[in-house]
Amino acid sequence: MEESLKHLDFLTVETTQALNYFHGKGNRISFFFLGLIQRLQAASPGLRLLTEQAEANIELEFSAGLIIRTLALDYLFALHSYEIHQSNTEAGKSEFDVGKEVELHCSKIFADSIRYTIKHVEDVQQAEWITEEEKIQHYREFSKRYSLFV
Repeated sequence: MEESLKHLDFLTVETTQALNYFHGKGNRISFFFLGLIQRLQAASPGLRLLTEQAEANIELEFSAGLIIRTLALDYLFALHSYEIHQSNTEAGKSEFDVGKEVELHCSKIFADSIRYTIKHVEDVQQAEWITEEEKIQHYREFSKRYSLFV
């Protein structure tokens, strides 16, 4: 377990440094990958706490497993992006066209998350937990924050 805790500490430090270094730089593709790094950064401290306490409470392994599953899926998204890049490069496509293919993949993954967020806001409004005006305000804020993607 000590080795796992060291790895989680390493991830927390290194992801923070990477996010600070790349903040405000890049394009849609790098934005996608920085989002994956940000998720890893956010998950690492919680996963560390769960790992530390799992010996005393075995049920915490389930929670840790959920976090690991999410991070594994993010890793698969990243690997698939790399595969798209490699296969298009090997097919002789231009750097611009390869970038567009990878960007399309990244946008699809991100758009799927946006779609679920929008559906969630609609469901909350339909359940009358927020008003129609609050729903519209959520959409405005969301559109402002993610203007590249909506």
